[in-house]
Amino acid sequence: MRFSCLRQLFCACAFAIGVIAPTANRADEPATRRPNILVILADDLGWGSLACCGAEGLKTPNIDRLAREGRRFTSAYAPGSVCSPTRYGLMTGRYYWRTSVKDGEVLLPDGPLHIEPDRPTLASLCKGQGYRTAAFGKWHLGLQEGVATTDWNRPLTPGPRTLGFDHFYGLAANPNNGPHGFIENEALLGRVPGTSVVVTPEGTSGLEQPFAVDHIMENLTAKATDWIEANREEPFFVYFAANAVHGPIAPNPRFNASRYGPYGDFIEELDWSVGQLLDTLDRLKIADDTLVVFTSDNGGIADPDSRNVAGAIEAGLAVNGPLRAGKHSIYEGGFREPFLVRWPGHVPAGTVSEQVIGLVDVFATLADILGVGRPPRGAEDSVSVLRAFTEAKPGPPVRDHVVMQGADATYALRMGDWKLIERVGAPPFEPRPRKKAPKYAPDAPRQDELFNLRDDPSEQFNLAADHPDRVAEMKRVLSAVRDRGATRPPNVLVILADDLGYGELTCQGYTRDVATPHIDSLAANGVRFTSGYVSGPYCSPTRAGLLTGRYQHRFGHEFNPSVASRTPPTVGLPVSERTLGDRFQAAGYATGWFGKSHLGYAPPFHPCRRGFSEFFGFLGGKHDFLNAEDDPTNPILRGTTPVSQLDYTTDAFGREAAEFIGRNAAQPWLCYLAFNAVHAPLQATPERLERLAAIADPKRRTFAAMLSAMDDAIGTVLATVRERGLENDTLIVFLSDNGGPTPSITSGNGPLRGFKSQTWEGGIRVPFLMQWKGRIPAGVVDDRPVIQLDILPTALAAAGIPLPADAAIDGVNLLPYVTGQTDRDPHEALYWRFGPQLALRQGDWKLVKAPGGGV
Repeated sequence: MRFSCLRQLFCACAFAIGVIAPTANRADEPATRRPNILVILADDLGWGSLACCGAEGLKTPNIDRLAREGRRFTSAYAPGSVCSPTRYGLMTGRYYWRTSVKDGEVLLPDGPLHIEPDRPTLASLCKGQGYRTAAFGKWHLGLQEGVATTDWNRPLTPGPRTLGFDHFYGLAANPNNGPHGFIENEALLGRVPGTSVVVTPEGTSGLEQPFAVDHIMENLTAKATDWIEANREEPFFVYFAANAVHGPIAPNPRFNASRYGPYGDFIEELDWSVGQLLDTLDRLKIADDTLVVFTSDNGGIADPDSRNVAGAIEAGLAVNGPLRAGKHSIYEGGFREPFLVRWPGHVPAGTVSEQVIGLVDVFATLADILGVGRPPRGAEDSVSVLRAFTEAKPGPPVRDHVVMQGADATYALRMGDWKLIERVGAPPFEPRPRKKAPKYAPDAPRQDELFNLRDDPSEQFNLAADHPDRVAEMKRVLSAVRDRGATRPPNVLVILADDLGYGELTCQGYTRDVATPHIDSLAANGVRFTSGYVSGPYCSPTRAGLLTGRYQHRFGHEFNPSVASRTPPTVGLPVSERTLGDRFQAAGYATGWFGKSHLGYAPPFHPCRRGFSEFFGFLGGKHDFLNAEDDPTNPILRGTTPVSQLDYTTDAFGREAAEFIGRNAAQPWLCYLAFNAVHAPLQATPERLERLAAIADPKRRTFAAMLSAMDDAIGTVLATVRERGLENDTLIVFLSDNGGPTPSITSGNGPLRGFKSQTWEGGIRVPFLMQWKGRIPAGVVDDRPVIQLDILPTALAAAGIPLPADAAIDGVNLLPYVTGQTDRDPHEALYWRFGPQLALRQGDWKLVKAPGGGV
């Protein structure tokens, strides 16, 4: 019965549509021993308010010690210029304005929990790796859920412990907000039995003894150091959120000698607290095994009329150094933070970095250190900046931009040395019910502002009128970040082997003639599809299908073009078809194609006319591996210019792809690396032949050397991706264009019947690997049938690039399948036609019309 149904479906498809489907680490490697992690978040501490940041007369020896023993960043940014937005971004790796609150202001101190209970946080990330986790200090992210205001007489859950902390001790929000008592885990401490707690502007009733504001820091510090000592035997994550130096300015009476008055005293008490934490690590002999991050939630108050800082400013303290404005503002003084990192043996001591990083990046960086990558859902705006922590010499930017939102909902974008403040065409202001009016800036400029921060760190000279193209581009980037739901879309690397049989990789398990460790690593770190297919048993048709996401028969590209001299100028991938390159280039990606084209010789079919800004390769179906000028009608081209010198095509294509990735590491890129290996002619370098001298058969040894060369080249590319800190931001797909032509080059297809040019499994079933660290689970073997047509919609979905509603794409987005969102098969059926040969696979069954006409 099953065979009969398949036969009817097969014949119907062949008659109606020609068997076409209906549209459907090095320095930044994780450490062997996982470090303890201590994140210290000061409150309202300005960029210029530490001795190590240039403040004269301030005594901050303990914080300065972190700079002396670690690295100080000069361009670290909070995502918000007030408390809650930054705390949300730090804890989740996601911008606050992606939530329901769009106004850039703080959460109400008695509001519900603003982080979804199932959203990944720093605490849940670490706890999932076996860490003990604790938070001490100011929370200000809400407590309980489904309530308009917090009920202090009920358990304060969900809260910090719901989000992954084993222990919490601290304040709901600011000391003057109430309740004026400490919270431990889910309970408000010190309640009078039988009496309700009531919070009013005048204070809190129902508590036996409200806390003394000038002893809060002392209390928090003691609790934190005691907890560290009690949990020192296991790796731990501690989030210490000091209330200093937020108002009320209430230093402990012991601190009373600063030349900057109470404000300076409070800073020095903050420094004392940091010293107590560091001394505890030293005493327990775990300092060398602890990563310490110190920063602040926003800039310091810079208003000389503010009672909190007026005396300090009058005494000469530049709260935010040379930066313009401060807390609440959209200017640098509101966002640029002190940021210090110490990790002995990993972070070079006594160094200063100008790398642009964000507090939202702590999430992805810790995930990188722990070797787990970002979670499939969450940390949408976090980028691993581990390389910026550890690099011995300044490297390329680890981030191409950061987004900021001021307390009046104004957005700003920093890209390189430039900062745009968006005033024109910004999203409409979205207010929310609140107890106080939002902090508008009534005297704010009405036009966009553009500053060069290297030349003008104080933002005095608006250059928008002089650089309209730069303004337009930065506004486009800012709009795209808001629209797509994540900071940076992933890079996409598609690696296509030529004539590589199903059985020829070590990870496939059928041969060990040659090791392929770099290719195998993609299987180990991602998914290996054991039923991975291409839509034809020959080179050019499957390449056309890959680049369009459509069965090639739909647009008449069913066979290979001939050599250049016998190929009419009209033959090639039709220009009516939009390619992978077209779609990514239109989305602002850098696009590069390296290797074989085989999709037409005439100018309209050239890769640089099909959406790829860079091309290094050849246009025909095969090429000599050692001689660039072997065939004058099919030269090696850089762009459209012939290349006269060549070492070995496989090495050259890998090297060129790696250099393209390196040049474009600061922006999203699409790299299509289409080797001519292991296609004929069989040619290998002497050193690789020598490496495989144990293989007796000369033909087989040469083939193995060619495969080894391709693995080496892929290793070069993957090393560049790692070294640029892009592994978690890059979707990588590896496959072959068709099965191996075993009789001619020995490329074997394992247990499969048939080979290249046939619709038996050996001609169309290929090695098919996919890696996206932190998004796709590692080490997965998936036997569900997939096809190279799926690469285009999968890559577009990963990048957040929409397909037009009328796009007749045959491929399927595989991300829901490989991330475990569905256990269904991606396809109801797969189809093949190659001249008189036909095939159809449905589930575990396959129907074949083989050469000679038999079914």
